[in-house]
Amino acid sequence: GAYRQDKIRDYSAEKNAISDKYGLKDREFILSLSGLGQKKRIDLIIRSYSKLETTFPLIIGGGGADLERLEGIVAELDLLKKVRFIGRVDDNDVLPLKAMASFFVSMDIGDFDISPLEALAVGTRVICPVEFEVDQYLSARPDLFIVEPTVEDLETKMTLLLVDTEPKAYAPLEGYSWENYFNTLLK
Repeated sequence: GAYRQDKIRDYSAEKNAISDKYGLKDREFILSLSGLGQKKRIDLIIRSYSKLETTFPLIIGGGGADLERLEGIVAELDLLKKVRFIGRVDDNDVLPLKAMASFFVSMDIGDFDISPLEALAVGTRVICPVEFEVDQYLSARPDLFIVEPTVEDLETKMTLLLVDTEPKAYAPLEGYSWENYFNTLLK
């Protein structure tokens, strides 16, 4: 997956509209955004989140066959006031929503997932599982955190990111821009 560099920008102008549309406080939430299938391991994210001491809600975007089971886990863990399912997110809202989050979590079993890269590209810290393919560009990034897909490891990393809530200014994912991709092919 490559990005058009002109699509990676500051989403401050959309902040109020997105906050109102999804009922969010600016940067005071943890975000998971994907299809809701079992291979996405949203249940792992919910169970890890249940161990945290935070006022930040867990916002889960997306739809899918696993929604009812996940809602059951949220109820079972008594998280109904802290975990919100916002359904499918409009394509135009995906990047602004990711830009607003305190951090983004993806526990997808797949080795390559575009969703965490989008979050990194808009300046949001990201937690991914060890299955996520990390290349030369990603391995040097201080805003990408790789964890074992266990409740303990994910909860530990989420706790650390909640302590340091200020987003850092990192370089964009220039290695993933369309311009870089085509320049590499042309060389």
